[in-house]
Amino acid sequence: MVKKLLGASIRPLIIILFISTYYLFPALGNATRQMPKVTISANNIPLEKVFKKIQQQTGLTIHNNYQETDLNEKKRVTVNFLQTKIDDVMIFLLNDRKNLSFVLGKNSIAIFKTDLSRKDTISAILQLTGKIIDKEGNPIPGASIKIKNNSRGTISNTDGSFRLSDIDKGTLIVITSIGFESKEVIAHKNDILIQLNSHTNLLDEKVVIAYGNTTKRLNTGNIGNIKAIDIQKQPVTNPLMALQGRVPGIFIEQSNGLAGSGVTVRIQGVNSLSSGNDPFYVIDGVPYVSQLLPTKNTIGGWSGTRGTYGNPLSYLNSADIESIEILKDADATAIYGSRAANGAVLITTKKGKTGPIRTSLLFQSGWAKVPRKMDLLNTKEYLQMRHEALSNDGAVPSEFDWDLNGTWDTTRNIDWQEELIGRSARYTDAQLSISGGSTYTQFMLGAGYHKETTVFPGSFSDTKGSIHLNLNGSSSNQKFRIQVTGSFLFDDNKLPLNDLTSSALTLVPVAPDPYNPDGTLNWMPDSNGASTYFANPIAPNEQKSTNKTFNLVGNTTLGYELFPGLIIKSSFGYNSLNTNETTRSPASVFIPEYASYFPNGTVFVTNRMTSWIIEPQVEYNKKVSKGKLTALLGSTLTQQNSDQQNISATGFSNELVMEDLASATSIMGTNINSVYKYNALYSRITYNWLDKYILNLTARRDGSSRFGSENQFHNFGAIGAAWIFSQEQFIQSHLPVISFGKLRGSYGTTGNDQIGDYRFMDIYQPIFITGNAYQGIIGLAPSRLTNPYLQWEETKKLQIGIELGFLKDRILFTANYNQNRSNNQLTQSRLSTTTGFSGITRNFPAVVQNTGWEFTFNTTNIKTRNFNWSTNFNITIPKNQLLSYFGKDKNNSVFIGKPLSTITLYNYIGVNDTTGRYEFLNAKGSTTYTPSDPTDKTVTLNNDPKFYGGLQNSFTYKNLSLDIFISFTKRMAIDDVTYGLKNLAFPGQFNSGMGNQSTIVQDRWQKNGDKKLLEPYSVYNNTDLSFITNSNAVFVDASYIRLKNISLSWELPESWKKNLHIQNARIFLNAQNIITITKFRSLDPETGLSLPPLRTVLIGAQITL
Repeated sequence: MVKKLLGASIRPLIIILFISTYYLFPALGNATRQMPKVTISANNIPLEKVFKKIQQQTGLTIHNNYQETDLNEKKRVTVNFLQTKIDDVMIFLLNDRKNLSFVLGKNSIAIFKTDLSRKDTISAILQLTGKIIDKEGNPIPGASIKIKNNSRGTISNTDGSFRLSDIDKGTLIVITSIGFESKEVIAHKNDILIQLNSHTNLLDEKVVIAYGNTTKRLNTGNIGNIKAIDIQKQPVTNPLMALQGRVPGIFIEQSNGLAGSGVTVRIQGVNSLSSGNDPFYVIDGVPYVSQLLPTKNTIGGWSGTRGTYGNPLSYLNSADIESIEILKDADATAIYGSRAANGAVLITTKKGKTGPIRTSLLFQSGWAKVPRKMDLLNTKEYLQMRHEALSNDGAVPSEFDWDLNGTWDTTRNIDWQEELIGRSARYTDAQLSISGGSTYTQFMLGAGYHKETTVFPGSFSDTKGSIHLNLNGSSSNQKFRIQVTGSFLFDDNKLPLNDLTSSALTLVPVAPDPYNPDGTLNWMPDSNGASTYFANPIAPNEQKSTNKTFNLVGNTTLGYELFPGLIIKSSFGYNSLNTNETTRSPASVFIPEYASYFPNGTVFVTNRMTSWIIEPQVEYNKKVSKGKLTALLGSTLTQQNSDQQNISATGFSNELVMEDLASATSIMGTNINSVYKYNALYSRITYNWLDKYILNLTARRDGSSRFGSENQFHNFGAIGAAWIFSQEQFIQSHLPVISFGKLRGSYGTTGNDQIGDYRFMDIYQPIFITGNAYQGIIGLAPSRLTNPYLQWEETKKLQIGIELGFLKDRILFTANYNQNRSNNQLTQSRLSTTTGFSGITRNFPAVVQNTGWEFTFNTTNIKTRNFNWSTNFNITIPKNQLLSYFGKDKNNSVFIGKPLSTITLYNYIGVNDTTGRYEFLNAKGSTTYTPSDPTDKTVTLNNDPKFYGGLQNSFTYKNLSLDIFISFTKRMAIDDVTYGLKNLAFPGQFNSGMGNQSTIVQDRWQKNGDKKLLEPYSVYNNTDLSFITNSNAVFVDASYIRLKNISLSWELPESWKKNLHIQNARIFLNAQNIITITKFRSLDPETGLSLPPLRTVLIGAQITL
């Protein structure tokens, strides 16, 4: 009995003595191992440098959590160690901090606070429990809690809690979670509360992927993104324009500088010959259309597809967007199947966050102007050109040469660029948001107002009003979750029908005023009363066009966690995009002589595009062995309805009743109705082993109503993998300069069904007749042949990438190579006219290949307490090729081994210095003035970009921030200036008053021996104009560097904000399209002779209460 009592009493004493000895005298606790030795001698050296030298000499990394230990590594010390044991070194360095101790591990030294008065320090083994929270105190579910350099770990529950049993005291624990900075803590007690900060490292940023999210660090796919902070610095109405030059692998061009203009988007090139190359757009989980239905007003220009104008993304409020992700490779897009063959663009709107109610108000206002003018002929130069042209041709002014025969005033010298596109457009934008919530309920409510006018004369404008709503809720046990998101935008578009830029460049300087003194249109009648001012630029815009658009995007997601790791959920999405367009064309806008042929007329166009989507899902997360397994199984059911009603009414007796159909004498109408149905089953399995090896498998089976019964369904899939080699011990020991390193690759297939609806069916349409129908019945005629064997286009994508971080991720580098091959091309096949049809949609065994290199550099150049400077650079080097094509193309419109944009041109060699004629080389190598089409078109060129990208520098000094962004593109384009403006009028022609030219045309041949750029002036030489404008002479370098954006912001000091009782306030200046450097002679290398991107300058303020 005594022995037992002694044993029971002595055992705790022995444990206490051992623990005390271990912590108070580390040298004894580690006496059994060979102690590393250190040699350091320095005066007044920062502690962090001592730690670094220890690491260099011993390979031991010193972990010091400042928030816990309060040990300032900037503290300076004087040391003189000569082959001193590491434990003695650490005791010396911590000598003045009696509450600190350390644990010497295999590869590290952990510094921590000691508190032997606590009961739980009696045991050296901990039963670790705790909770993971964010800065607001919200639980963080799904966080990874692991022992550093060990496979043991766990995952936090929905309430943020976790448990990790049998942990040695002093063990270093690593906590990571998507969207948060990773954190290391020392386990020195049984229960701990761990708070994670939102990410500051680019590698730990949250990245939205299809049906989930990840981080850049753990992502296996090729994904680019842009955040709200960069979007808000750019005064753009279409969020796609905020991506231009900022994300590698995506090439974006706008049609013109008007609000709501067309925007062409190509992700990693053009994959299809003719069946759609638009990416797949998803807004908060709801698919969104890439093209609008046809409209009467075409001023916006097309978005990569002829026949449709404007861009549907213009009907989103950029201020509501939290992030935009660009999914490029098969690993990222295959789960979307056929809809994402050309990549995917995921738009995530802002959501409510936990915390007190915050009210934010932003207002900005400014102006926009055409950034540059072209050098055009003035009156003296123009009249000299006209007289010289007549003299060269041996002609005299005719009755139709109104600029020379006295009808028009030749003393006028009008700068039509100033008159027609020289005004300042006004820009006004206001945004209000209210957000906040508790742990279980968060909300956000936002409202926006935006108005832009134009640089044209007249009261033209585009006005938008929007509402954004988000509501998140969860049960007290965090098992049931609901999220409701909705955005509504109303757009009142009153833009003109005609872009006046062309008239501003070609209208002759002696042209009359567009208006008479009484305000009526000036047709400048001659002495006989006949109109001469056919080119009156204002007349087309006297037609009144109004376009009212309503856009609603909504989504509700419900989820429930059946048991830890297993979640069932479903999303229900809806989109409605409705447009009501009215275009009034009064007879007064036409030349009086012809007005009787054009009675007062109005066109009413109503477009309705609605879609719904339901996506039930099951998601399972579980720790398997040393890794984390995530499995997703889901289904898609969606339908899109497109309807258009087009009514043309004429014969109104008065312009005041032109919107009253009952007042029309003639009414005609057409309807377009189509239904697109799409169903799918998809799955994804991801396994992450120790945050080092990641495997991602995706599979999907799609069904589309755009194909016949023979091929309505198709399977797609992908595999992606990543190896984070910087986690390997060898790299950490021998290449410490590499703070992050990842190799990733993917291969998979996606499809394409962008061929329009009902292409596999035979279609009938009513026959147009005059008079009475036979037996009162309108007949039908076939308009399309059936082809039930239509198949999906298929794109096979291979991508390989490497991501590197240096110097604690202050330098981040990414390189990506892609090879995408699209086959089974859906295109129109010509048929013999004897069939009664021009062609039929079918699959061609043609293969289109896109390869490319994408590079990004992100550097933190300077980072101090008051000053930071970072740089982001990206460049893309794409290559498009047609690898094979079945059948011979008689029109030479396709070229094996060359890009799809390749065209054939005459081989121009210059102006003959003896005759003054344009000379060309024919197919036989001989010179000729009159090459033959297509025989002598021996030169092939293309306008694909050779490379493109952007450079951003961000500076912050105390409360002042400055961002400078430059975009650049290397490519060729058509020169429509040098040899005749718009390549329509030969220098010297009147062209009904649209014959002005660039000053370049003065470099013309005049006499034998002249070495000149152009032929002599002429009033007849349209044939030579046709030859030169179809030659390589007009295919020129259109490369440019554009100072795209400057954003300057000043935030109020903290003391001011405290005195004013506000959370935040700032004033800012944003400028867009400031300077463009280019050799291209047109107004702009991106938009040609259309209205260029306007130079916009805004001043604004934002306050948060």
